[in-house]
Amino acid sequence: MLGCVNTLSDAISEQAQGAIDVRSDRDCAERGLARGTAQYSICVLGQQNAYQTAQTGTASDNAPVQLAYGPGAINKGDWTFDGRHRREQLSCAQLGLDPSGEAFDECVSSLEYAMYSADDSSH
Repeated sequence: MLGCVNTLSDAISEQAQGAIDVRSDRDCAERGLARGTAQYSICVLGQQNAYQTAQTGTASDNAPVQLAYGPGAINKGDWTFDGRHRREQLSCAQLGLDPSGEAFDECVSSLEYAMYSADDSSH
């Protein structure tokens, strides 16, 4: 029974995130930003965060947490997990990767692993 509840709950969460992704994509395209550019990807990240926060009161694990994307938006002294994760997301967005795509997720995961490995080897 619990497995069914969890499966349905996950499906609802995925549907809600999908709607946020579509809305964010549309909003940034309507601003005249071209898909595949850093400006577009950074816009989508910011919109996803804003919609997720408005919907639930908190940002999702997949969305940047409390971050306004743009020049000077990152506190470079923030070395918490969330701060590092935001910088990794922004780095992948600056490559023009679609924040809703698999390549973006792989980029962020690869950067997380590389940063963790670098920290681990320095001790």
